[in-house]
Amino acid sequence: MPRDIDKATRGASPILLVLAALCFLLPFIGVSCNTSAASAAIGSLGSIGGSANSSGATVSAACLNALNGHDFYNYSGLNLVTGSEPTAQVNVPGCPATSSSTPSSPLAVSPSAQAPPLGIGVQPLLVVALVLIVVGILGGARRGSAGRVAAGGAALLAAILVVVSNSTAHAAIVNKLDSSGAANGSLQSAGLGGAVDTFFNIHAALGFILVLIALGFTVLANAVALLAERRGVRGAAWSLGGVPPPGGFPPRPPGFPPAPPPTG
Repeated sequence: MPRDIDKATRGASPILLVLAALCFLLPFIGVSCNTSAASAAIGSLGSIGGSANSSGATVSAACLNALNGHDFYNYSGLNLVTGSEPTAQVNVPGCPATSSSTPSSPLAVSPSAQAPPLGIGVQPLLVVALVLIVVGILGGARRGSAGRVAAGGAALLAAILVVVSNSTAHAAIVNKLDSSGAANGSLQSAGLGGAVDTFFNIHAALGFILVLIALGFTVLANAVALLAERRGVRGAAWSLGGVPPPGGFPPRPPGFPPAPPPTG
């Protein structure tokens, strides 16, 4: 195997896996407002007189614009591994608070409103994925194909578990939203009926994307190293005049001396 390829892959694999582990500190899942559903519900309220005046409708429209793309909750990989509560950001600049001077709006909230706890507990698949990343870092320190198989295989399994874990976490967050008494009470007081989760978008966040990129490049780096090593072994056997590898020897370059005749 060429020395430069060996050196590059041996250095890249642990670095990528360490970066993948650090991505667990970033948000994996975000929960934002489904502004389309909220807008349709507020429009229905307005059509039956739920919005008392045009001023309230204007305030609601401005609030919906402010909510677009805003994550109320961010679940980092660490939150999902430890089962801790997500980071909550319920105070949105541009959305009104209830007071005697604030125009009536279905989206007005009380200044003393507290974010309901939405922790979903430890996600075991993500714990296993983090353990596999550590195994890949340690395995990649070994020389030869065994270390590359350990690092690449661990990275591949970790990537699969991260994807599956995020999918199950999405379902757990939906159940948590639907069972949250505080969230249900806030929507009912605003006159918005229906399941709570219909008014929220649950989406993959930056950390989830970056960890998959890091793991994917780890798998690729180790696969390239294994392929180069295999070709190097085949080339060595060919140069010594040994038994042809599967598929035959590659063509000899011009000017290369012929192989010695077989003995016996």
